[in-house]
Amino acid sequence: MHDLNREHNHNWTPTQARKQGIPVIGIGGPVGSGKTALVEALCQRLRDRFSLAAVTNDIFTCLNPKQSGDVALLIGTNKDESTMFASRRLRMVPSNAKALEKEFLCLISPEQQKRITAAYAAYPRKRGVLDLLTDAVFRIPAVRVADCQSVHSPVYMYRFEWNSFLLKLAGLRSFHGLEIPFVFGNNEGRNGKLLRLIASKKRIKSLTGQIQQSWINFAHYRSPNKPDTNNWKAYDSKERATMIFDKKSRLVMDPDAHIREAWEGVYYY
Repeated sequence: MHDLNREHNHNWTPTQARKQGIPVIGIGGPVGSGKTALVEALCQRLRDRFSLAAVTNDIFTCLNPKQSGDVALLIGTNKDESTMFASRRLRMVPSNAKALEKEFLCLISPEQQKRITAAYAAYPRKRGVLDLLTDAVFRIPAVRVADCQSVHSPVYMYRFEWNSFLLKLAGLRSFHGLEIPFVFGNNEGRNGKLLRLIASKKRIKSLTGQIQQSWINFAHYRSPNKPDTNNWKAYDSKERATMIFDKKSRLVMDPDAHIREAWEGVYYY
């Protein structure tokens, strides 16, 4: 947004525009949250006072050498992010194919719908619906960020897959946020008691040690590896090295490649 009477340049970044006193309004949010309606309302309200410009952008176009060239990245997701949001207590996401088609798949073409749903063996059952949502909301955007940033900076990708018998029984598996107690080592108190119900002390200690050491190494060395080691290869768009944190953690090249490939060229945000 800017006044045409001011000296201006359409190649400015938002930061440069603000330094010149030009108002910049940033609007973000998930699909369906009302971003477009808000922009329309603002334009209608302010168009008689200002010359307006609505610039659409996404986080991927910001990942270029000028803006993020010196930023090492440690990025990843959990295997079953969506299960928690489909729980009876939250019910924040569709858990059947009909609801998914109405709320999400309608945003992409019929050909893309067919290609993507065919990539999930469990679809249209609930497990397949939630797997698809996990990828759409968490994994695929993370992969695309890694693809962009790894061109010019070190990137390390992971996927947290550990779960337990009780978590499987509850239909949660490796749900959103399950990795947090292992990352921060907060295994005491109420959360610690809950964690000890689903995992042995030995398992908690082992997995916590692996994850915390990787995070500490990254903070120190811009790599999750200790100096002079390369157990966790950097991510690139050719091999797509991904550390799987599980009972036996391992490095995997391009996990679920056929699913990732099904999402190529599909944009919904």
